[in-house]
Amino acid sequence: MKRVTQAQSGATYRRLPITARLENVLEYAARQADVNVRVTSGGQQHVPGKIGKSIKGVRTGSIRHDIRPGHMGAADIVLIDRNSGSQLDMRKATDASRMGVFTEAAVAAGATGVGAGVGYMGAHTIHVGDGGSGTWGGASFINGAHSRGIARFRGGQEVKAAQNVGKSHEHVTVESVLVRPTIKRGSKGEHVLVLQAALGLKVDGNFGPETEKAVKELQKKNKLKADGIVGPITWRAVG
Repeated sequence: MKRVTQAQSGATYRRLPITARLENVLEYAARQADVNVRVTSGGQQHVPGKIGKSIKGVRTGSIRHDIRPGHMGAADIVLIDRNSGSQLDMRKATDASRMGVFTEAAVAAGATGVGAGVGYMGAHTIHVGDGGSGTWGGASFINGAHSRGIARFRGGQEVKAAQNVGKSHEHVTVESVLVRPTIKRGSKGEHVLVLQAALGLKVDGNFGPETEKAVKELQKKNKLKADGIVGPITWRAVG
């Protein structure tokens, strides 16, 4: 059963779906810590030259949450106990320990930029993503979890394992849950939003002629069939 729920669609900023790559990492870490994950802040449009600047309704803050080709992106998340349904609270030692287990696994799987702290984003939220290795926020578990995760990350095995998440007997396949659907001209919805943001286009969720043109250019650049249809191979080129 899928453990990651994306609940950021109503946010003022960073409301785009996270990348499939990051979602896999969160699923992988959730299973190691035996928790569910709720994404409260997801992706945002990448606007070249606007790093660190806010554009109303489009983006705010650092580039870590930006949807960019070749990058995992980032998310702010809360962890949910699977039995009680309550959010883990880093002020409680047992919860902080489980948050550390999750964070360590996420770092090992490639999300090497992590942050948490009561004075940073409150007692329940963790930032997980790429954009440069490091920690911030001051949570009791964050530095140790990052160090242990980096030691595991250097081997590379868990990065691959995370992207194959779902192949064990108790989970549905990656192909049926985490891989994005094929979209083309006329398609609408959240996956079109992600595509448009990644390509630096106007983000309106409608796959029109401008989006199709940009897709064909990307396909030509990557020596793919330039048909304007975004299937599994083109999605990999998008990032």
